[in-house]
Amino acid sequence: MNYSKKVLRRVSEAKKHLFEGEKLAGATSKVEKVVPPRVSSQNDGAVSFKRIPIHFSAGVIYSKIEKLWYIAGITDKRFLRDVKLPGGTNKGYLGESAWETLCRECEEELLLRIDPEEICHPVHQVLVPIKQFFFVVRGWEGTLRDGLTDKWFADTDGEILKARWVELSEFGACCFINHREGLEKATVTIAREQCDRTFAEQAISADIISSSDVYR
Repeated sequence: MNYSKKVLRRVSEAKKHLFEGEKLAGATSKVEKVVPPRVSSQNDGAVSFKRIPIHFSAGVIYSKIEKLWYIAGITDKRFLRDVKLPGGTNKGYLGESAWETLCRECEEELLLRIDPEEICHPVHQVLVPIKQFFFVVRGWEGTLRDGLTDKWFADTDGEILKARWVELSEFGACCFINHREGLEKATVTIAREQCDRTFAEQAISADIISSSDVYR
């Protein structure tokens, strides 16, 4: 996928503001600010920040009982690249994996405790300098925070999202790049789009599909 200079410049500018990370202190809920280690330049003695890998984690949450998808944004915040999805954030703590970021954000923002064993399809897209991960969450506990219940979308055909997840042109273009109007159009399209039945049956089966099968 080709990105304009304007988009890449926005990513570069956003990256500059992500050098100060956060991490959880032990098993408590206390949050501690962490400043990345500084390294001295051998050329001119200047001090620079050590580069920190950045990942973006987002996903949809599937209710097995109601057969509904929670797709739309959880707040009015505009994250990097105007994405509004459950767990949609690039605020990964130092040393935190992509799925750990998703689980933490969903619990903080949605009050849902995600079962790591019930996360599938960690589709991976590389967008320098950010790696994007899109997950489907099929197992969780808790009740959605008040005011969010209207964000569920019915799967009108009784099937799940169209196959190849982030590889969808609608999803890739609207949810990872464009503004809110694009996202709203994409959620309706995705919720109603009929997918390949075989792929659908695999995705909602009890067997977890290996991440090696879905990484791009």
